[in-house]
Amino acid sequence: MKYFVKNDKRSGTIYHEFFMGEWDEQTFWSDSSLYLHDDIRVGLELYERVFSKVFDSYNDWGDNRVTKPDWERICEISEGCGGEIKELFDELRPWAEENFSKNNEFWILGI
Repeated sequence: MKYFVKNDKRSGTIYHEFFMGEWDEQTFWSDSSLYLHDDIRVGLELYERVFSKVFDSYNDWGDNRVTKPDWERICEISEGCGGEIKELFDELRPWAEENFSKNNEFWILGI
């Protein structure tokens, strides 16, 4: 993977955790999660270019619930952005599809 890492490849804690399913407000660093380093998030301006257009109040430092309609909107926006933004969300797509085959949501947990 180019943008995301699994838990066993994570180095440090400056990651945004993409947490599968409903978050219990206690569990972190799950092995089923994918992790995006904050430097990538900042460098690609994900908040400005994608998340601010999907969520009324996205919190880089907190928890953010992502529903299937949210995910579909993220995919639509990333297609329009093209380049690395599209690549990043294309990389996340198989994980998200697996998630939505079992769950109604996933969470992005900020650092």
